[in-house]
Amino acid sequence: MRFEQFDCLIVDGPNFWSLLKACGGVQSLFDGDLVAQMEERLGSFLRRQVHFDERIWVSPNLNHLRCNTNWLKRFFKTLQTHGWTIVFPKQLAIPNVEKADDYTIKCLLWDRAEVLPSGSILALASGDGDFVETLHSIKSQREDLLIVVITGTLPPRFYANPKLREVADFFLDIFTLPCLLLKPSVKLLRR
Repeated sequence: MRFEQFDCLIVDGPNFWSLLKACGGVQSLFDGDLVAQMEERLGSFLRRQVHFDERIWVSPNLNHLRCNTNWLKRFFKTLQTHGWTIVFPKQLAIPNVEKADDYTIKCLLWDRAEVLPSGSILALASGDGDFVETLHSIKSQREDLLIVVITGTLPPRFYANPKLREVADFFLDIFTLPCLLLKPSVKLLRR
């Protein structure tokens, strides 16, 4: 079944978690405010309804030696309850070429780019520059997709790679969203 548009959000779990933790906005993921406000902000700028039909959280496998393992399990279960797919790269057979989570995210970006209908959004929530080349390649082959990067910069606690802003069709700074209450100005930029 083909949809007119199908929007996909892929989250670099450790990177995005650090970003949310830096601003104290982790709770926004649980109550849905953050995703809803991202969709609303993008929708108002694009002048179309935005709904992330698929939400994927990529995270390294749980470390059972850490004291917060039970809390992380509850976190992942809560995300799943809210419609997220959780991917643990270490459960996949991945060659030792690079970090398993980065490799998995790159594969997911390509997999989704190959099947998304024209006009769909492929969004990456990460401040990690490891994905710049992948996004650039996808953009050159799928000009009909909208590439969105969702991240933020909050010196001195969190710095997003500035090249992500350059490669994206749209860049959303989450620190402009009301649920995080950090900056009053809108920072959604079209390249």
